[in-house]
Amino acid sequence: MSTFDVLDAIKAAKGANAKAALVRKLTDIDRTIFKLALDPMKVFYYQVHDADIPTFGEGVAFDDDNIQLRLVALCERLATRAITGHAARDEVTALFRVTSERQTRWCQRIINKDLNIGVEAKSYLKIWPGEFDYFELQLCDKWTDEQCIGWFWQPKFDGLRGCIDKRGDARTMLSRNGLELFGSDHIVEEFKNAASAEGFIPDGELMGRRWNDSISNAKTKGKKTSDNFLNVFDLLTVQEWETRTSKNPTTAQLWEREERRKAFFDANPQFKFIVNVPSGIITPEFTVSHAMQKCIELGYEGVVVKNPSSTYRFKRTQDWLKAKPRDKKELIIVGAKPGDPGTWCESTLGSIAVEHNGVTTDVGTGFSAADRDQLWDLHQKGDLIGKIAEIKFQSITDDGKILFGSFKGIRQDKR
Repeated sequence: MSTFDVLDAIKAAKGANAKAALVRKLTDIDRTIFKLALDPMKVFYYQVHDADIPTFGEGVAFDDDNIQLRLVALCERLATRAITGHAARDEVTALFRVTSERQTRWCQRIINKDLNIGVEAKSYLKIWPGEFDYFELQLCDKWTDEQCIGWFWQPKFDGLRGCIDKRGDARTMLSRNGLELFGSDHIVEEFKNAASAEGFIPDGELMGRRWNDSISNAKTKGKKTSDNFLNVFDLLTVQEWETRTSKNPTTAQLWEREERRKAFFDANPQFKFIVNVPSGIITPEFTVSHAMQKCIELGYEGVVVKNPSSTYRFKRTQDWLKAKPRDKKELIIVGAKPGDPGTWCESTLGSIAVEHNGVTTDVGTGFSAADRDQLWDLHQKGDLIGKIAEIKFQSITDDGKILFGSFKGIRQDKR
């Protein structure tokens, strides 16, 4: 049974337990090929596009075992950059001239590190621990109370987590799981050309003009765009990045990294696609709830608060806490008001009033400019009252009001 047979079987298997049972039976060559596809630290610096593959049957197809050995050798040459550019393209093309359609499909997915069989690096390592290092950035836990006095706060973005990795001379935009994010060449180039960039790894949130753009641009191989930008909220040195560990972190404390990040952006005012994320300090007068409401009013998803004395841990920790509206309800609209006089929205929608268990709450955040104009037009025509709005919120107060409500949309299928 070849590795390609195993991949077919795992893809067809129903449920995590059935897939895991097959992964436990992998042979040495199977595991070698799985590591090529799943190890985030093994980068091939090459993407196989459908247009790059010769017509099936152009050459004489070899058996699976022969193709697997050729694939392993090719991947190692790509990973060590023994072949690059046209030489890499020629060797990849040469492989596909002697593969069947099925062999081509799996070779393409392995080189592109996109198996799509329902087995990811984390689940593989539970069965075969120690095969490679699992890639992970520092992640937030959930905020639960009003403490955190003296902590930094930053807006929480609704994008794709991304960092600009460094392997030798190459730079690549990677996701939180170590997968390449596409449509970011302009960002990577801008960073490479920045003063002092050689020594740093930026960590942030990749976004497009809209959420769907972020997903499409970053997940589509070969996508060319200049719509994406990177919101940078942390900056590690290359040495910190290369010696990373979650058990005994060797990074600077956050307050030092904040000074480092400020100095880096001060030295690079020319950035167009790399954004310095604003930050502030939590105080008894300006609490986490205040910071969250401010961020929501500015159009962010919520707020992240960070322990200034913490080192960067490559895992989920309570040194970073995220706060955002945690619940969601569909509520009837019972009123609407224009924006306050003298504000940019004085001639359009300022807020809607929604009702929950007989108690009315005004909701004035979460609207785009287009939302405000469209809803105000509906209100002027008498068609807004009675519609159902989807509202995200933090909690409900003792007197029944929605706390930190944010508009998410109108349910067009309900009235």
